[in-house]
Amino acid sequence: MLLSTAVLLNAAVLQAADTWTGFRGTGSNITTATNLPLNWSPAQGIRWKQSVPGYGQSSPVVWKDSIFVTSIAGPQQEKCFIHAYGLADGKLLWSKEYPASQTKKTSSMVSRAAPTPTVDEQGIYAFFESGDVIACSHAGETLWQRSLVKDYGPFVSNHGIGNSLAQTKEQLIVLTAHDGPSYLLSLDKQTGKNLWKTDREEGVAWTSPVIADRAGKPEIIVSAKGTVTGY
Repeated sequence: MLLSTAVLLNAAVLQAADTWTGFRGTGSNITTATNLPLNWSPAQGIRWKQSVPGYGQSSPVVWKDSIFVTSIAGPQQEKCFIHAYGLADGKLLWSKEYPASQTKKTSSMVSRAAPTPTVDEQGIYAFFESGDVIACSHAGETLWQRSLVKDYGPFVSNHGIGNSLAQTKEQLIVLTAHDGPSYLLSLDKQTGKNLWKTDREEGVAWTSPVIADRAGKPEIIVSAKGTVTGY
């Protein structure tokens, strides 16, 4: 089994903002955290270091005292993982393993747990290139899971999938952009069931949806296949 490493640089950076809920935070890459570390190396500036099973290309997400990461493992990427660690000391809080609905021979040329999850007060939501979407509580209990591959067909891509999740208070937004049937999907965060689904043009895109406030209403913005679209 391969080993990847999660590294936290100075837990104090989250004193002013103790959540980092998705890819680039809320998608803006803006934080109110202060005292950010400016210098680090393999031997300097590291608060703690923790090994994780397999390999993970996703970004960590943070909710108060916990940090969550995803990874995949196995020669066919047949194992999907969600891990929770203590923010202050890196102690493993829990780890959950799930079988992948769609497998692909692992290599440095394909995505390996590339989509970044989201987190809120209810739990952690993860999306894998296997097409699996999984929700866990902060304590590690599986709330629901579903396979988009089983529902809508396999993902078709030479290099995997890299579309990270976005969220509103009630909705989980999933973009699939590949060489097969592609779509934008809204899931109920409580149940995992569809709220709506919009089909999109086929074509690979390694982009993630962004949710913007437009006149007091959320607008989902997607850049893919040479277009930018608002929903």
